Amino acid sequence: MESIITVGADVHKDTNNVCMFDWKEGSFFAEAVIEPGVENMLKYIEKARKEYSLGKDCHFLIGYEAGPTD
Repeated sequence: MESIITVGADVHKDTNNVCMFDWKEGSFFAEAVIEPGVENMLKYIEKARKEYSLGKDCHFLIGYEAGPTD
């Protein structure tokens, strides 16, 4: 059965605050502050996939808080 993990990102000029929510378990996990950029988000997701044993059938939905980056 596939899993869906929601990734929330609070986007700033110098950092992104991110966390993951597992709908199946109903819990938040993997909170972190990362450098901005698509590449860094993909690295973060792959790191979490390995650290939390999220299989290849796991899908990620990413949402971000859009606003000024001052």
